[in-house]
Amino acid sequence: MLSTTTPPSAPDVARHPLAEPAYRAMWSAYVLANVGVWIQTVGAAWLMTTLTSDALPVALVQTATTLPALVIGLPAGSLGDRVDRRRLVLATQAWMVVSVTVLAGLTLLGLMTPWLLLVFTFALGAGSAVSSPTWAALLPDVVSRPQVPTAISMNSAGFNIARAVGPAIGGFVVAAYGAAASFLLVGTAFLAAFGLVFRWRPRLGRPQTDQSREPFGRAILTGLQYAWRERLQRIVLARSIIWMLCASVLWGLLPLVARRELALDASGYGFLVTCVGIGAVGGSLALPRLRRHWATNHLLIAYIVIFATMLLVLAWVRVLPVVWVMLALGGAAWTSSNQNFQIAVQMHAPGWVRARAIAGYILTFQGGQAIGSAIWGAVAERAGDPVALTLAAIGLTTGLFAAVRWPVDEIRLTP
Repeated sequence: MLSTTTPPSAPDVARHPLAEPAYRAMWSAYVLANVGVWIQTVGAAWLMTTLTSDALPVALVQTATTLPALVIGLPAGSLGDRVDRRRLVLATQAWMVVSVTVLAGLTLLGLMTPWLLLVFTFALGAGSAVSSPTWAALLPDVVSRPQVPTAISMNSAGFNIARAVGPAIGGFVVAAYGAAASFLLVGTAFLAAFGLVFRWRPRLGRPQTDQSREPFGRAILTGLQYAWRERLQRIVLARSIIWMLCASVLWGLLPLVARRELALDASGYGFLVTCVGIGAVGGSLALPRLRRHWATNHLLIAYIVIFATMLLVLAWVRVLPVVWVMLALGGAAWTSSNQNFQIAVQMHAPGWVRARAIAGYILTFQGGQAIGSAIWGAVAERAGDPVALTLAAIGLTTGLFAAVRWPVDEIRLTP
């Protein structure tokens, strides 16, 4: 069995987290699970475009994916601070395997409807909402504190590798074999991730703390109080909400832009998402170097400008190579912004409330995405995709004012 690493030591500063067997296993499981998520995202979004021609149901696929984080994000973070985190991840992976298998079966039998697709997408999103803060909170249990920032960057890189690979696979499978086949492939990826997490066993269990004996409702309230009292947490949450409400238009409307504006098939749509993923991988790999030379807030301002420009190109330009390049740049801006926010939260929060602090950030991230996707889907339904994308780009500029008013300062390490 794999075990966690030893306590922090001087060599850990130079030692890469992937050199740790426990972290390698966890990272591999994380990547596999997210490959499955992205294959399902492409399959569900494209299947919805075949079930209805309306813009709102297509955008609601993204809402159904991310809304669970808004509904159960804080309880999930509280749960992650109270129970065995490894077992919680195993339980959520098992839930997702069952959910996507039933989804595949109903699709194969021709019984799928738009609303039934949204229900199963919500079920899978609920599994992700419970597991996401737990995955992140596991990092300090697996690597030493000096390795945590690099491990966060590697997790983000892994997520974006999945975002680059998963949509390409999903688009090909949907185009060649249908959406049901893509869902079966998703189930296989989730099952493989389950196996990797099952193999990893921490050498020592987490000690029983006052927080783990705290009543569940009180634990949630404590997390909310921490988010309200800590200035850095308030700033990150406010900035994240502003960013996500507008940036979410990309994921809500990209299937419609691919089908209606660019006249692409499922594999073409998959390649658009892959372009975003490739840029996101590049952004994740470049971020540690950029953070050494540029202030965090200056980077966040640059990412707003890049992403808004990408939305305008997606709205009005129909030259595919230009769209591909701008989607890659937008992907780099997307992941680097979110990564900077998460690093600020995760490195600042003390261990006893870490999962709840991360859950609070994920709540704004996913909740903003859920609400924003629904809003922009409704706008596109009435005014068209280009107008919705343009309005979202204009809305992003409010983030520039927020960046000046509420800068994300360089963070301090909190034990």
